Amino acid sequence: VQTARLLALQSRVEPQVLFDALGRVGELHVGEPQAADALLADLIALLRAMQPGAKADNSTVEREFALVEAWLRVTRNAAPGAARVQLRMTPDARPIGIAPMLVLPLLRAVLVLPRATQPEWVLSAHIASHRLIVTLQSSTGAGAETADLLASTDLSSLHDRLAQLFGRSARLAVSSQPPALILDLPRLQEDPDDDRADS
Repeated sequence: VQTARLLALQSRVEPQVLFDALGRVGELHVGEPQAADALLADLIALLRAMQPGAKADNSTVEREFALVEAWLRVTRNAAPGAARVQLRMTPDARPIGIAPMLVLPLLRAVLVLPRATQPEWVLSAHIASHRLIVTLQSSTGAGAETADLLASTDLSSLHDRLAQLFGRSARLAVSSQPPALILDLPRLQEDPDDDRADS
């Protein structure tokens, strides 16, 4: 039931992101029509990525990272000066099942903070001892400022979501050395009934 609710949540678009992107399309259309078309294409890709598969009761790491990538393209083009984020997945992590709307909210919880645009970030996923580990950390050093930034991130809604989905078998931790947010999840299988085409 909780996963179904998350799938419904995934299909919603934050109004401010949509309005900012459409406003930027309008601005670019006059002087840079090709850039406007590119941003509109990115927005369409984001809307498609947010639509859950008809038969899916979970997602995959690859799909959730594709959603993050589409969101980053739209927000970066709609609001120049946004934080830079690299996405990294190990090959064995790509097809692993994951509850939807855990990865993007993790990233957004950090990027909404004013100081988050200064460092570059790396969002990664790998398998460790039959667990799925998703990590967000700065790629520009492990300073005290980054540790303070991550420690001040409001993760309460993600903690609640994890508790509802997995009980005590999942955890979200803030590491100080190196400064990072670590999402430690049970390894799920990809849903064989998910007929959504990957893009």
